[in-house]
Amino acid sequence: MWTRRHARKLGLRVVATHKVRPRSPARRLGRIVRARPDCVAYTGITANGAVRIIRVLGRRLPGARFFGGDGIAEAGFTQRISRRLARRVTLM
Repeated sequence: MWTRRHARKLGLRVVATHKVRPRSPARRLGRIVRARPDCVAYTGITANGAVRIIRVLGRRLPGARFFGGDGIAEAGFTQRISRRLARRVTLM
C-alpha cells in the first residue's frame, strides 16, 4: 500500500499489484506480465519466493528493471539469481 501511494506521488502509474504468499505458484503472475511494465518493485522478503518470482518475471519481461528492498538484500537472494538477471536488479 505504501509503495503504491509513493509511486503515484512520483507520477508513476501502477499497472498491477500481486500479493505474494509463500509457496504460491509463480505462474499466477500473469496479470503483471500482461501489463508489460517497464519496472517491477518487489517489497517482500526472500523467504516468500523472491528468487522464483524475479526469475519468472525476468524471463517473461526481458526489458524490465527490478527493484527490491532490504527484504531481499541478502546473500540468500543475490547468490541464487544469474549475473545476467542481477544486472537488472537494484536493491535499495
